[in-house]
Amino acid sequence: MLVDPEFDEKHQVAIITPDTDDTMDDADPEPEPRADEYDAFMKKYMPELPDQETEAEAYHTWEIKKWRSSLRREHGPVFECAGHPWRILFFPSGNNVDFASFYLEQGHEEKKVPPDWYACVQFMLVLWNPNDPTMYITHTATHRFTADEGDWGFTRFAELRRLFAVTGDEPRPMVEDDAANVTAYVRVLKDPTGVLWHNFINYDSKKETGMVGLKNQGATCYLNSLLQSLFFTTAFREVDRTYLRFTVHADTGRPYIRSPPKTKTVAQIAPLLSSGCSIFYRPLAVQSRRQILHSHSVGIQSRYSSSRMSRSCRVFSWISSMKR
Repeated sequence: MLVDPEFDEKHQVAIITPDTDDTMDDADPEPEPRADEYDAFMKKYMPELPDQETEAEAYHTWEIKKWRSSLRREHGPVFECAGHPWRILFFPSGNNVDFASFYLEQGHEEKKVPPDWYACVQFMLVLWNPNDPTMYITHTATHRFTADEGDWGFTRFAELRRLFAVTGDEPRPMVEDDAANVTAYVRVLKDPTGVLWHNFINYDSKKETGMVGLKNQGATCYLNSLLQSLFFTTAFREVDRTYLRFTVHADTGRPYIRSPPKTKTVAQIAPLLSSGCSIFYRPLAVQSRRQILHSHSVGIQSRYSSSRMSRSCRVFSWISSMKR
C-alpha cells in the first residue's frame, strides 16, 4: 500500500460547543392578575385609550351581602374620581331580564345634579368571588355621563342561573354563600373639544362654540354640506358679510336676512369668489328664476337645469329659517 508521506491522519475537526450563556429556557407566561390585585388588573383589562388624556382614575370595591334578599334595585357606596361622585347601580334579579344587571352611575344627590354637568369616562365593572379572586367576570365601556344620562352599564352582565351554580372547571359558584364583590374601575378623560362621545341631543352649538349649523328641512342635506363648506372659503364668507346681513326681528325674535343696501347680481358677486369656483351666491335682490338665468348668462359659464334653479331659489329662504 502506497502512503503519501505528507498525509496527516489527524483531520481538522471543528467542535462547536453551544454557548450556555445564550441559551434560555422558554419564559413562563405571565400569570393572570387576580381580581384583588387592582393595579395590575386595571393595567391588563382596561388600558388607556389611544389619543386620549387621562384626568384621573380610581377603583372601588363594593362587598355585596345577602344577594337573594336584596331589593330589586340597590346602590353601592359613593366614591370619587376627578372630583365627581360615583356609585354602582345593581339589579340583583335583573333589570327585566334573567341576568344580573350592573351599571356605573353618577352619585349626586337626587335632583341636585348641575344642569351642565358631564364627565367622559372609560370604566370597567368586575364581579368576582371574594373566596377565590381568580374567578371573575368583566365588562368595559365608555360613556359621556350627563345630567340626563347619569348611568351606563350592562343589563345582561351575567346570567343568574350560572352565578349560583358550579359550572365548567370552576370548583365553586361565582356567588358563594349569597355574597360577591363588584369592583368599579373609573378613568375620567379630558375633553378639550367639548364633544367627546356627545350624542348632540339638545346641543346648543352657539352657546358652546359660538357657531351654528343648518337645519335640514327635508332632502336639503346636500345644501347643508355645501354651504358649510363654502362658509370656510374666505372669499365666499366675505361676500356673505358684504351683501347678506343676518339679523333678528325685534318683536318675534326670529332670525332673517336683511336685504343688501344695493342690488347686486350674480355676475357682480361672482368675481369676488376664489378662482375656479363654479358655484355662485344668489343675492336676495334677485327675485325671479328668469333674473337668475339672465344673471348666469352674463359672463358666467355655467348650466343649470330648471329643477336645480328651483332649488337655488330656495337656498336663502331656507337659510333665513335656520336657528341662530
